Amino acid sequence: MITSVATSFGIVNRPSTFLIGPEGVIQQRWDSVAFSAQFALAIEAILETDFKMTSETSTCPNQSLPRAKFAGVGLARPLSNEIWVVDNGKPWGVGGNFPLQWIILDSQNKSRLGNLHLRITAQHPDSKIDVVLVNQDLQLLPEEEARGLLIDQNNDVSKIYFLTTTISLNQSDCIQLHAAVTESLSTSFLYEGDASIPVG
Repeated sequence: MITSVATSFGIVNRPSTFLIGPEGVIQQRWDSVAFSAQFALAIEAILETDFKMTSETSTCPNQSLPRAKFAGVGLARPLSNEIWVVDNGKPWGVGGNFPLQWIILDSQNKSRLGNLHLRITAQHPDSKIDVVLVNQDLQLLPEEEARGLLIDQNNDVSKIYFLTTTISLNQSDCIQLHAAVTESLSTSFLYEGDASIPVG
């Protein structure tokens, strides 16, 4: 019985934690034990999303859903397993100086020099032109601070990089983001990721 349940839910790690909505749909998944702060943030995001949907706020197809992944920051959306953007699960604002935090997990220990660079481009659905939103070096977090950021203390990520930015978007829509992480003096990608984000 346990094996069939694990198989049907795609459980690889034990323990795994699921937040299941009233219709029986999985709303959030953690491949570890979830802490109360994670549950609180995830429930808040679900309630806020339900409110926005009933208020006719648009969502994007294949939208990256926010998760309670890190301690001490808001909800974060994944662009990949290594690239995350902290936006509290809200649509991004139109206009200048919209704040975002970027967290890069060097989970495969690819950084040799310790100087990583993040480039984020965005594309509107009706355009084939990439707009550069972020093109900056990342900051390596001290080991103790990085360990405090990880909610799952069993995570063996050796280095975590961080960047706080503000961006400027000029129209409401769904944008497609592409992220590329390189070492500062290289053009070879260490990590890449994509996400669909609502702007409104």
